[in-house]
Amino acid sequence: MKDSVKIALITAALTGAFTVAASFATYWLTNKSPEMVYTLIGGPSFSSPEGAKRIFVLEVNNKGSKEIRNAFIQVSLPTGELSEVAADATAGVKISETRSKTEFELTADVLNPDDTVKISLLTTQQNNGPAPKVVARAPGITASDISNKPAKNNFIYIFSAVTTIAVLAQLLSSFVTSRYRKKNPKSGTSVTAREHSCFIFGACGLKNEIPYIGPSYRSAADLLMALSTDSDTTRIQALVALKALLLIGRVESSSLRVIKHHILQVSQSSFTEDEFNSIRATASEEKDDPVKWRININKFISEELMRLSLTLPDEVFAKLANKLRNPT
Repeated sequence: MKDSVKIALITAALTGAFTVAASFATYWLTNKSPEMVYTLIGGPSFSSPEGAKRIFVLEVNNKGSKEIRNAFIQVSLPTGELSEVAADATAGVKISETRSKTEFELTADVLNPDDTVKISLLTTQQNNGPAPKVVARAPGITASDISNKPAKNNFIYIFSAVTTIAVLAQLLSSFVTSRYRKKNPKSGTSVTAREHSCFIFGACGLKNEIPYIGPSYRSAADLLMALSTDSDTTRIQALVALKALLLIGRVESSSLRVIKHHILQVSQSSFTEDEFNSIRATASEEKDDPVKWRININKFISEELMRLSLTLPDEVFAKLANKLRNPT
């Protein structure tokens, strides 16, 4: 499987996993238990013959997504008395109430999502007394005081959760891809086996054969094997090109075996194991230093062509040397 495909699959898998996580987060946020909250707001006090009077407004809301049954609300005044109390609720909500001079209690049968109970209080106290105490609850639920907290709705929570998950997915995807590329140096390399082979063919004076090079090192080696039977000149060029393929750092072991086999065939078994190991010991990655890699390949090819060409007849040697000097 190609490295680009592996990376794409990793990214797709991570994206899918986090998409599922986002779906669960959205489901959880939109399907959580009922949420009972209240706000108590006090107005300015004003003087009267009976004492300092002040108006308070209490609102109790169901901010969850399920109904609240048997809600209970109690408002008590530590000092002074409740001069007036008025209560109302969202249409359809049945409420019952009891009151004394210092305490007011209310029960509601069912509070659906977004239903509200509103209680207005007029208090009379000596000087500026404390605010009323509030207890709001239902079976299994205790209301939260959000009087001094900014209002947030489910959309904000969902948006924040999904955004956070998306960012985490991207970061984790980048991290995994980076780790994969570190463990697989071949991953992300832009130069292909055919491009490597094209450079080597050209350096060996085989530019006319470049259009026939296949996509792999093995196919390039097979083409060189076929070319080696054309003439003594092409035999030497093909042999040097085969050896130059060994200077490429990351070549699959199966391709190396094919290249080595073809070298033995073309050189008539004069290629030793020591020579093979010596060449492989100097192999390097093109992407590590593209310029240095090309210089080393060119130097190797020039030296090998010169050494092997000495076995050719003078006329053939001169023809090959001229071809290499003037590749066009």
